[in-house]
Amino acid sequence: MPDTSAYRFIVNTGVAAVTSVFNIVIGFLVLTAAKNMLGGIGLGVWSLALGLMAMASLVDFGFASALGILVARYAGRDGKNHLHQILNAFVVIAFPLALGISVGGVLMAPVLARLFVHDVVWHAQASLLFAMMFVIIGLQISGGLIGGVLVGYQKLGLFRIWRSVWQMLQSLGVLWMLYHDVNLGAIGLWMVLNTAGFLVTAWVIWLRCVPVRFAFSLPTKVAVYELWRTAISMQLGRMAGAMLGQADKFVLALLVGAIFAGWYTLAAKLAGSLLLLPGFMLAALAPVVSAMVGEQSHERAMSLLRLVSRYLNLIIFPLAGFIWLYTDPLLQWWLGHVDAHIMAATRILLLMYLLLAMQQPYVDVLLGMGRNRVVARFGIVVIVMNIPTSLLLVDFYGFPGSYWASLMVVCLASISFFSAALSELMIPLRIWINDWIRPLLATALTVMIMHSLPMTPQALLSAGACMAAGGAIYAICVWFLGGFNHEDILRFRKVWRER
Repeated sequence: MPDTSAYRFIVNTGVAAVTSVFNIVIGFLVLTAAKNMLGGIGLGVWSLALGLMAMASLVDFGFASALGILVARYAGRDGKNHLHQILNAFVVIAFPLALGISVGGVLMAPVLARLFVHDVVWHAQASLLFAMMFVIIGLQISGGLIGGVLVGYQKLGLFRIWRSVWQMLQSLGVLWMLYHDVNLGAIGLWMVLNTAGFLVTAWVIWLRCVPVRFAFSLPTKVAVYELWRTAISMQLGRMAGAMLGQADKFVLALLVGAIFAGWYTLAAKLAGSLLLLPGFMLAALAPVVSAMVGEQSHERAMSLLRLVSRYLNLIIFPLAGFIWLYTDPLLQWWLGHVDAHIMAATRILLLMYLLLAMQQPYVDVLLGMGRNRVVARFGIVVIVMNIPTSLLLVDFYGFPGSYWASLMVVCLASISFFSAALSELMIPLRIWINDWIRPLLATALTVMIMHSLPMTPQALLSAGACMAAGGAIYAICVWFLGGFNHEDILRFRKVWRER
């Protein structure tokens, strides 16, 4: 039976946090190397390739994420027979899908290269790199069987540690290749080999740590329907997340040039760091809630939602304030001289990512409870509006239209989502506001105080000093405003004693 204790949830979340920070740092280094070694158009090609991988959720139908939730639910009920049916349903559906995407993507890669890359010099390399990205997408979809089982059995920490090891190996190889002018197609092949190596490692973890073994048989219609029903509603939300920050790059490349896709990537990379914690929370929170539902512990699930949402807001608001206040020096420290449009894009996209971060715990809990209809509302709004809005505004305003389109769509979708989510979970509006108003006020006070101080993060040491000073000021403001109190300290002590 999966471990649903508070300690296990904190460990899984903590490991995911540390490994994600590490991977983001490596990602910044790779993006910097791509900018320096490939030039403007080359950076655009690289950004489009990464965009293809990030948009994999547009074609995998959310089966892997749905599998993790269902594994946690039925393992918690000791429903091993139905659990095997769910695993076989995944194999029957996802494996042919992965093969079709890989083969079809490889055949379509030259067409995509000619469509989105206007410079013919880059067509061959772009075609090979795009082809390798589609192979990786196929491997990731089929590997969802392993990932879903490990996440469902609360082995997320171990899974993420080994994923980071392979990610580090991949990134170091990519850095070496970029600085030695290796063909982008060869870099893509290196990424394929690393993805395959990680899946083999994850399979070994399954054999050693999970008591369930896979044995193929034709699944029942009930199992197939349940996997589809869970996955499709999740898919709408995942498609929306993939389109935000990714679809706009392809619109820019199509209408104004690949170099602007690179600009958008740089801005979204810095602003998107705000999603570091809530972004991987789905892997930890939704399966835990699903297991609680399997144990008929609905009150525990709701209590967990309130706590996670409140503590998450205490973290993301000051981080957003730090990035907003120091956008210019952070970008200059990272990239050197940058265009003013990139700085403006970073601040606008930061607001978009803040809204996404605030709603993530509610999304995770609703998915874990099986109330997928509410989550689907957000995805439908984004999917319907994102590309048309981006096409319209980019056509009229060029590069600025892309990030304003993203913010407008997310604002409308978030209003729709929160109105439905609070009603579905029966959470009063005043309680929801109370969870974020204190962190917001504390962040505003901290930003005003830090803005008046002669401190700028222009190097690693000065950035650390700014974060330490700002963190101390924010902690004092939060304490006096009641955002964090003695009861919270006692709660963490209790969790530590029960570890």
